[in-house]
Amino acid sequence: MLLLMLPALFLCLLSAPIQAEAKSFEIDYGNHQFLKDGSPYRYIAGDIHYFRIHSSEWQDRLERVRAMGMNAVQVYVAWDVHETAPGV
Repeated sequence: MLLLMLPALFLCLLSAPIQAEAKSFEIDYGNHQFLKDGSPYRYIAGDIHYFRIHSSEWQDRLERVRAMGMNAVQVYVAWDVHETAPGV
């Protein structure tokens, strides 16, 4: 089992940064803005109803949202899609 996990662990270690940078996200109430790592940050979100899009198109739609300048995605969860019967 350990031998099966080693390649995945190796890839994780390769993709990890050598030295972790200190990240921050704050609200600057005085200037009415967000600060990400000390710089002003605009939160621009688009909305996706994933259950109305075929799963093979999700990657394309997310790339389009990014191309429009959005840096966040809001996701609406339709419980009637996931709860097939009351309590199930």
